[in-house]
Amino acid sequence: HPAIIAWDLGNECNCMGQANRDEAYAWTAQIVNAIRAEDATHPVVSGMHGLGPESTWNVFDQAEHCDVLTTHPYPVFTPHCNQDPVNTIRTILHSTAESRFYADLGGKPCLCQEIGTLGPVIASEQTAAQFIRSCLFSLWAHDCHGLVWWCAHEQTELSHAPYDWHAVERELGLLRVDKSAKPVLETIGAFREMISHVGRDILDRPMGGPGSPAPRDGALPPRTRQAVCLLTEGQDHWGVAYSAFILAKQAGFDLEFRYCTQPVREADLYLLPCLSGHAMISRRRMAELLERVEQGATLYLSLDTGLPSSFEPITGLEPQSREKRTDWGPITLKMLGNTPQIPSGGEFKVRLKPTRAEVLGVEADGNPAFTVADYGRGHVYFLGIPMEVIITRTPGVLHHADAPAYWRVYRYVAQDAMARRVVRKQHPLLGVTEHPLDDGRLIVVVVNYSPDTIQDSLKPAEGWSVAQVLHGDATPQPSWVDVVVPGNDGAVLLLARD
Repeated sequence: HPAIIAWDLGNECNCMGQANRDEAYAWTAQIVNAIRAEDATHPVVSGMHGLGPESTWNVFDQAEHCDVLTTHPYPVFTPHCNQDPVNTIRTILHSTAESRFYADLGGKPCLCQEIGTLGPVIASEQTAAQFIRSCLFSLWAHDCHGLVWWCAHEQTELSHAPYDWHAVERELGLLRVDKSAKPVLETIGAFREMISHVGRDILDRPMGGPGSPAPRDGALPPRTRQAVCLLTEGQDHWGVAYSAFILAKQAGFDLEFRYCTQPVREADLYLLPCLSGHAMISRRRMAELLERVEQGATLYLSLDTGLPSSFEPITGLEPQSREKRTDWGPITLKMLGNTPQIPSGGEFKVRLKPTRAEVLGVEADGNPAFTVADYGRGHVYFLGIPMEVIITRTPGVLHHADAPAYWRVYRYVAQDAMARRVVRKQHPLLGVTEHPLDDGRLIVVVVNYSPDTIQDSLKPAEGWSVAQVLHGDATPQPSWVDVVVPGNDGAVLLLARD
C-alpha cells in the first residue's frame, strides 16, 4: 500500500511481560524475519524503549536486526531525567543524548519516535512549546532524523480505558478538544518552515561528505566530533553517558559514544568516565586506547568504584589506601583559579601519592583529586571522584545561576582537541555544532538550552568569517560574531574561508 513507509515491531514491547536476553533476541529476529518475508523493501523500526549495552533488551541486538532504532524520551519514564524544568538544559538534551547513545553504539539511524510533556502539571502550553523548539534544533543539529510528538488529540472527553484509569493519558494532544492548535503544534510548523528555508538556500550545493546520499530538504551534513566517550562494564551506562554528553556540550566540543567491546575509533580526546566494578575494560582494548594516547591523544578518566590495573604507569599516581568516603568537602581546582569548587562524592576515597603527575586540584585534606601526567606524546587527566554520576543524580546543578561550573573541567581537558574546531563559544548554556560542506564551507548551528535570552561572542578560527546568516540574530565583527539567541531558540550561520 502506498501509505506504508516502514514497519515497527510494536510499541515498547520490551516494557511488557518478561524475557531474558536470548528470548528477547529470538523474539526480535522472528518478528523482523516475518515482516521481511512479506515485504523486503521497507525498513523495520525497533520501537523499543530503554535499551542499553548490557540490558536484556540490548541496543546491539536491536541494531543487528532492525534498520532504525528509536527513543521515547519522556523525562518521567527515563532514569535521571525527571529532575529539572523541561525548558532547561538537562531535560532538553535528554532526547538528543539518548538518540546519539543508541545510534553511536548501534551503528544505525535513530529516530526520536515519541516525545511529549505528559500534561499541564509538567509544563504549561507555552513552556511545552519552548521545550520542543529547543529539542527540534538540537535533534536536527545532531543527525537524529526527526521528532514525533505524542500525540495528535486530547482525550479528556473519553470515558473508556485507559483514559478512565490514567490521568497522564488525557492531555497530551497537539490539538485541543475544539480542534484548535496548541503552541507546540505552531512551533513544530514554524521549525519545519525554517529548515525548509535553510534547505532552499543550500540545496543547489553538495551537502554531505564523500559518498553521502542526496540531501534531504533541510537536512544537515553530520557534525564534526572531537572526542570519543568510551563506556565501560559495570557502570550506569545511560547515566554516565547523559552527563558526559551535557558537559561536553557546555564545554564546547562534540563527542560520540562507543562501548568497551567495540574497536577504538581515532580521536583527539578520549573520555573514560566513572570507571566502576572489577572488569571495566579489557586489557587489549585499554592497550589499544593507550597506544592512541602515546601517539598524542588526550585521555580523561574519572573513578567511581572501579579497581583499574596499571594505575601508576597510566596516571603517574601511586594509590596509598582505599576507604569508604566519609568526607564531602569541596575539591579546589588550582588551574581554574579555585573555581568552581566541586563537591567530593562517590562511595570510596582513594588516597594518592604523585610520582610524576602534576596536581591540578585537591580535596579539603590535600589529597590529590585532579591531576595530569604525560603519556608518550599525549596526556592523561585523572579525576578522583565520579563527577558524571554526581551530576546525574543531583537536580539543579546544570542550569541554576549559582551551580558549580563542572563543565570547566571538560573544557580544560579538551583544550587541545578543541583547537581543531572552527568556532569557539563561551556561554555554557549555548550549544554549537559544525557541519562541513563539500565545497569547504561550514554550517554552524547554535542552540540556546535555556529559557532566557543569551548574548555571546563566537570566535571563528583565523581565516574564517560569516558568509550568511541563515536564521537568527548574528552580527559579524572584525574577528568575532555577536549572537543574540532568544530563550529555547537557535541560530544558523554559514561560514566560509576568507
